[in-house]
Amino acid sequence: MTSTERMRKLVCRETPEQKEKRTTANKKRMATMRSKLNDKKKNIRREEQKKRQSIGRANESPEQKELRLSKDREAKRKKRASVRSKEKVNFNNKRTKQQQVVDDCDVNDILEELLSDEDINKAKEEALKYLHRTQIEDTDLHKAHVCVICDMFILGVEDVKWLSSEKIEQHRNRLSVSKYKEFYNILDDKNTEDPLQDLWDYYHLPGHKEMLLSKRARKNSKEKYSCCCGCFNAMRASRKDKKPPKMSIANGFAIGAVPLIIWKDDDGIEHVIDVEENVTDVTRALIAPIRTHGYVMAFTGGAHKSIQGHYQFFEMDLNTIGASLHHIKHSHKKQHVYCMMSGRFTPSQRRRISNECKVDMNIYNHLTKWFVQKSGHPGFKDILIPEECPQPTIIQDKADNNNTDTSRNPEEE
Repeated sequence: MTSTERMRKLVCRETPEQKEKRTTANKKRMATMRSKLNDKKKNIRREEQKKRQSIGRANESPEQKELRLSKDREAKRKKRASVRSKEKVNFNNKRTKQQQVVDDCDVNDILEELLSDEDINKAKEEALKYLHRTQIEDTDLHKAHVCVICDMFILGVEDVKWLSSEKIEQHRNRLSVSKYKEFYNILDDKNTEDPLQDLWDYYHLPGHKEMLLSKRARKNSKEKYSCCCGCFNAMRASRKDKKPPKMSIANGFAIGAVPLIIWKDDDGIEHVIDVEENVTDVTRALIAPIRTHGYVMAFTGGAHKSIQGHYQFFEMDLNTIGASLHHIKHSHKKQHVYCMMSGRFTPSQRRRISNECKVDMNIYNHLTKWFVQKSGHPGFKDILIPEECPQPTIIQDKADNNNTDTSRNPEEE
């Protein structure tokens, strides 16, 4: 009988206590041996262990694989339960200590400490720091911080990070126009002008040609651009060959903006449509080719009151929308936009709301033409230019003594 066979025979005969004692002694002996290994030998041992493990897993049967996975799941479950139990115990101990401190202290002492001049001044300094962080250096003007990567505002108490031009250039591949075109299968025709050149120009930051970056981002005295925390973390050197940051312009958020639209009337006079200034909320809602929600714009007013309002969206049957998409495209914009006047109004307020809710035919038609013919937006593909300008449905009660006020303060109303 060989020594190995004798050892196996002894192992089979040993009691649970003897087995546990032997296993513990083996673990201690292995731990001592591993602690004496240098880094090189440790790496070699890990590589050999990985190879043995991969060979074993490649040769195991489906039943063995399922058993191994179930054991792994159970071990992970026990580990998570143990961690949660420890966290709960620590939390309860901390809470007990805090409660003991509160019980030992007088309530007046606590209030005195919270309302001390030092704490109040510290809170004021903190608030002023955030209020004045948008101030432009050496001026009394303020400008919001915008992320150079995602073109979104950095609001509230979110930290403002800063990226240098050199660091941005390290990520040229993942933020480039060519990578964007490649991912979205936008083919270049060398014989014709790029129809999206205006869009690329909109996101061109001086000094970073052919990259999709925000021109609205602020630049500090160190020649660095403002950046939000999410994009800053995604701009690590180790990720320069990965996909673009999640919310970045280069990750499908190259939206652009509607340019100034110039048109001439019958007398040859030029007019300019500025979307930010001339297009009302009602017009914006009516121009949308597909509406997943209905819009209700409610207005309130009355004597000594200024006109106030709010939006309300209501659910619509998306199956019906999808089935009637063809009908919508060829019957001009259907009515899913309502303007509602509720409560009391002065006569002038009624007239003003009615005028505000009317859609300017010229603005509507020229904006729709731009979206259909020049924007390249897939939602406007095959949409017919409307012959008439749609108007929202205005809901209001007939004016009478119960819902009409006499004007008392025209300036405020």
